[in-house]
Amino acid sequence: GLSYAPKGHPREGLVVATEYGGHGTAGTPASGGARYVWLSLDYGRTWRTIFDLYATTQVINMHMHGVAYDPYDDRVLCTFGDGNGGQGSVSGLMACDNFTDPTPAWQWLYGPVTSATWQMTTILPMPGAVILGGDGAPPGIYRMTRAGHRQLRPPQTVLNYGGGTDTGYIGQGMFQAAPGQPVIICHEWAKNTPRAAALHVALDGDTFIEVWRDPNLVAWSGAFCIGPTATGKVVGWLKNDARFPSGKTYMRGDLILD
Repeated sequence: GLSYAPKGHPREGLVVATEYGGHGTAGTPASGGARYVWLSLDYGRTWRTIFDLYATTQVINMHMHGVAYDPYDDRVLCTFGDGNGGQGSVSGLMACDNFTDPTPAWQWLYGPVTSATWQMTTILPMPGAVILGGDGAPPGIYRMTRAGHRQLRPPQTVLNYGGGTDTGYIGQGMFQAAPGQPVIICHEWAKNTPRAAALHVALDGDTFIEVWRDPNLVAWSGAFCIGPTATGKVVGWLKNDARFPSGKTYMRGDLILD
């Protein structure tokens, strides 16, 4: 995951990043574990670590999911989860307000949830709320409404995938070209059975519109989309698409919001 302060913001030049990889294992937390959040204050020229998942939670059988800089509350948010395997697991959302200090302090905004069946993934701050992708039950998109400066209400499900019961759907990707632009939302299908891929758009964190649905039920496993471009186009791709030998489908279309 990658997030940055908008152009013209007092924090312009700030970039935060995390990795998405394997879980740690008992006794060897660094083996394949995606565990860190990094911060740059100079457009990515130099970096330092501001979060270590295993050191903060004392649980190693999981990995990072997402990270975002919240320009409205001037804080860094991160999500993580997965895993049990007899070692325990925690999922949820954490925040850091003093991320430029030598020893950043992190706090729980939601969680810890000691189950791998309820998890947050992608994070996208908006003026009135923070919206988050979901990986669990119900599958879909969550909203945490702002209740004041650095105050968020508990998450509510605002968009269900698969009727709200099909946990193979994961809120994988959200993209916003700039503040005030529509948020393009896509999801991943984590099971090898035919399902219809779809794209949704969030206008304000409250209104979600389905703008495209694949007319075919096919096996696929992931999607990502960006836009709108300067000419109003949306471009994206599906991976592991069973219709094509390459497993890839590239898409382009106009974003029309009636």
